[in-house]
Order: sequence, then structure tokens, then C-alpha cells
Amino acid sequence: MYFVKDIIQISAGEDSFVAMLDANGSVWGAGNNSSGQLSLNNTTNYLYPIKMKITDGTELTGVKEISSGFAHVLALKEDGTVWGAGYSEVYQLGVSTTSVKVLKQISNIQNIKHVKAVERWSYMICNGNGMYV
Repeated sequence: MYFVKDIIQISAGEDSFVAMLDANGSVWGAGNNSSGQLSLNNTTNYLYPIKMKITDGTELTGVKEISSGFAHVLALKEDGTVWGAGYSEVYQLGVSTTSVKVLKQISNIQNIKHVKAVERWSYMICNGNGMYV
């Protein structure tokens, strides 16, 4: 068993993976990675938790909330932007590609206060109480 310190949130995806948020605002993942949902720029499965990366290979920081869907993960940063990785066949990550293998900022989405990923859907509640689906 592998121990990760200071985990403050955990979100299990339906496709046998888990995302974890630590107290420092970093996102960790483990398990199935068939759609790149662990954000490591590959589709290799990981038995033990590993920090998720963004396109330049560094870790995403400043995250305050995470949520996992079927095979995708959402990360809400303190600045109100939303980042996502994994399965995106029905545009749940805002892009028209089958999968996103590293956390990528979802374009034109900002001022968000909560995120929720369910099945193949992504929901984002705005600070003004509107909602993106």
C-alpha cells in the first residue's frame, strides 16, 4: 500500500480510477488510465498514486476541488478556472477529441465555484449561480 499525505478530497471515477486532492492544491491519481484521465500524457495504468501533470510536464497547483466522471476528471482552481483530462468523446472537457491525456484548461470557462463530473457529463456552477453543462 502507498501512503499520500494530507489528502483533503477523493473522487472515484466509474472506470476504476481515483483522483485525490491534497492540502497543497495538487491533484493525484491512481488506477485505470485508458483515456488519459490520470493526466500523465499516456494511457498506462498506475497502481500507486502519482501527481497529475499539465501540458508542460509540471503539476497543476492551486486546485480547490476535484470531481471524477466515467473516465474523466475535473479540477477547479482557486482562480475559478476549470481543468480537465480523460475521455471527451461527447465534449465533457470542451474539446472535440476522444481523450485529453494531460490536464488542460477548459476554454471560455471561468468564474466557477463548484464542479461535478458524472458519467460522461461535466457540470460547472458559476459564482453568479448560472451553470455550464
